[in-house]
Amino acid sequence: MKTMSLILALAVTGTLAWSQPNFEAAMGSALADFGKAQSLEDMKTSAARFERIAAAEPEEWLPGYYSSMIYCLLAFKTMDVKEKQNYIDLAQKQIDAALKITDKESELHTMQGMIYQAVIGLDPMNNGALYSGKASGCFGLARKLDPKNPRPVYLEGLSVLNTPEQFGGGKTAALPLLEKAAGLFKNFEPKSEIYPNWGKEDCEKQLLACKPE
Repeated sequence: MKTMSLILALAVTGTLAWSQPNFEAAMGSALADFGKAQSLEDMKTSAARFERIAAAEPEEWLPGYYSSMIYCLLAFKTMDVKEKQNYIDLAQKQIDAALKITDKESELHTMQGMIYQAVIGLDPMNNGALYSGKASGCFGLARKLDPKNPRPVYLEGLSVLNTPEQFGGGKTAALPLLEKAAGLFKNFEPKSEIYPNWGKEDCEKQLLACKPE
């Protein structure tokens, strides 16, 4: 899968429970540091930081979401199969915990679909058919929960783009999904400064690559 551009700007320190304003400030700080990550080690440090916030704030789903996302990105970036599996397991653990807090959040089901895409990368020949279906199911649920969320449409578009044409994928098949996602991104307003707000730039990049010359 092509690298996803994650435009994240914002924030955390401490491991104790905070009031809501302090929680948001901590998340903002953690997000800002993640946005500055230059290496895989930096990303792992950020993931661990979000895990600490999640442990301190057991009723908040966002910290687990972000730690899961970072581990999933690490799985995409890592070539070693055992390391990939380890990151996928860590991502799944975090998303499982977040889904226990709420299963009505579109972003969490979107992230579950992204994890399934990472599983495909472990062994595309054997995992492709099953986990493509699982990912598509997650994206469908995410879209149902929030029809204005561009990320499940964008990730499904990437999935189709990276599927061989003989199996129904490729640029032509992906184009309508990426066009729809781009339109949703234009109108998307995150619920808060710490709410997921990534994918727009890469969606535009992939859309441009899919359009006929």
